Amino acid sequence: MLHCDGMKIADSEKRQTGNGQWPELPDFSREAELINEGFKRIAGIDEAGRGPLAGPVVAAALVLDPERIPVEMNDSKRLSEKKRFRIFDELVATASFSVVCAPPAIIERLNIRGATLWAMQRAVFLLDGGADFALVDGRDIPANMPCRARAVTGGDRYCLSIAAASVIAKVVRDLMCPVMDSACPGYEFARHKGYGTRAHMDQMERFGVTRFHRRDFAPVAALTGRGKSDKTGQCRKDRAETAEKLPRKGQVSGQRDTTDGQTGTG
Repeated sequence: MLHCDGMKIADSEKRQTGNGQWPELPDFSREAELINEGFKRIAGIDEAGRGPLAGPVVAAALVLDPERIPVEMNDSKRLSEKKRFRIFDELVATASFSVVCAPPAIIERLNIRGATLWAMQRAVFLLDGGADFALVDGRDIPANMPCRARAVTGGDRYCLSIAAASVIAKVVRDLMCPVMDSACPGYEFARHKGYGTRAHMDQMERFGVTRFHRRDFAPVAALTGRGKSDKTGQCRKDRAETAEKLPRKGQVSGQRDTTDGQTGTG
């Protein structure tokens, strides 16, 4: 497989339409331009779960079939849950994609930006059939990509391939939250998805911090510094080990991104 360095494009991408508004729907124009230049397989790359206090950050890489693009495809954040799952089902049936999850152990090792890039890079490597070019949501390009790549700020609002990857990443992560919920009853991960809601903060204060929590995130670190570490046994080790589906620290090895002077926005 040919390895080539990522190509960082200066942010010449127009972030809004001429009337100052975000486009209603992403389109396939960037992918079409690259196909006309000779690149056959264009992968969109996006993530879900950078902001929560618990659970993994999930990255997806996806190559659309141009003849079978789901109707109403959009950034996952702009879709209702019903539409998101309908589009997810269509993508599973028609697109080539891969998903990589970076669990809290990787997030703590690499920080959230590094863990996101780590997952994105591996998702591209795992694509069945590979990719000739990657369009990456945000300002960063992961190091050591297996193909040329371009960072697209606001890409999930512009590029259909990135929007599709955002749907895959979001749905996969959401489906993992009930697994965490079953391992740690009382925390309601299936409801708040690990985000720092008032209910979640109250649950951490009451029950303590679980191994699903990101201990270097400030609200969680503040609690662990006060000894709030699963004080009631709500996340019992035996139950969690049978229910948890996330990779463990000993099963993965992280690689820090070495890109200089770039800040992620995913």
